[in-house]
Amino acid sequence: MPQKDTITFIKSPLGTGKTTQLIKHLLQVQEYGIIGLGYRNTLLLQFNEKAKELGFYHLQSDKNLKEFSLDDPQLKVTNCLDSLIYYVKEHFDGKIIVIDEIISGLKHLLYSSTIKQFAKVKELFT
Repeated sequence: MPQKDTITFIKSPLGTGKTTQLIKHLLQVQEYGIIGLGYRNTLLLQFNEKAKELGFYHLQSDKNLKEFSLDDPQLKVTNCLDSLIYYVKEHFDGKIIVIDEIISGLKHLLYSSTIKQFAKVKELFT
């Protein structure tokens, strides 16, 4: 795993085992909260299924927040970038952030008509 307070990018073609290796590494740091971000819920749900031993929630599917809280320091959750409006900056403190398909995700954040309250989402990253 990367050192604390670092950013790691992984670029590899489809079908080369990126998800399998990611899950293997995340299993070693289960004591940390993990937030998985992406631009397509179907891909996030597929990840949750592959990583089911980690116990990820999916924000859109479990939106009532009765089973979990974004304040939980050990929370493991995935969600579409559109759902960042439910977060405050402190929700990211001490957590591992995994961003899938970062280029497509950035394009989605910047140009998608589905992003609501963009100013609030932008504030999370400043």
